[in-house]
Amino acid sequence: AEAYQNQGTAAGLAGQFALAMRALRAAHSCFASVNGERHVTTQTAMLLQGQLLTSWSRLKADATALDRADGLLNSVCKGLTDEVGPDSHLTGTSLAAWSRVRCLQLQPTEAVQLATQSLQCCEARLGADNPTVIYTRWALAEAFAEAGRTSEARDHALRALSATEKAYGPEHFEVGGMLETLGRIAHREGKHHEAEEFLRRCLT
Repeated sequence: AEAYQNQGTAAGLAGQFALAMRALRAAHSCFASVNGERHVTTQTAMLLQGQLLTSWSRLKADATALDRADGLLNSVCKGLTDEVGPDSHLTGTSLAAWSRVRCLQLQPTEAVQLATQSLQCCEARLGADNPTVIYTRWALAEAFAEAGRTSEARDHALRALSATEKAYGPEHFEVGGMLETLGRIAHREGKHHEAEEFLRRCLT
C-alpha cells in the first residue's frame, strides 16, 4: 500500500494524473482491507486522492473532478477528526485541502473558516516553518484572496513564499504556485505591473 501511495504521489507531481489516481486508489483499497476504512492510513490515501483531484480540476476546469474532491475531503476531515482528533496536524492538512476546494467552488467564507482552523491547528503543533504549516498558510492566502480580503491574503502569501524559498530554494516548484497566487492578489488590488512581475517570476 505504501509503495502504491509513493508511486501515486510521484506520478501526481510529474503530471501523470491517470497513473497517480490508479496508484492512490490501489493504496486506499490495500489500506482499507488491512486497517479498515476509518484508519488514519486509509484516510491519508483518500486525502491524497482529494488533493490530486483538486489539482486536476483546477488545471482542466473539471467540475466533476472538483465535486469528487469535495466529497472525498469532506469525508476525510470528518474521519480524521474522529480518528486522531481535531487538533492533529493531519486533520489540519485535510482542512486546508478542503478549503482549496471550497475556494474553487466560490465559497470563500467557508474556505476562510476551514483554512484558519487548519493553520491554527498545524502551527501550534509543528511550528511556523514546517512544510505542512507553509501549505496551510498558502491555502489561507488563497481563501482570503477569493473573499476579497487582499491585504490579509498578501501577508500570508508572502510569508508562505519566504518560508518555502528558505526551506527549498527559489527554484522549487511550489514557489511558482505561490508567485501565481501573489500575481492574482496584486491583480485584484489593481497593481497590474506588480502582478505581471510576480507572474513573470512564476513562469521562469
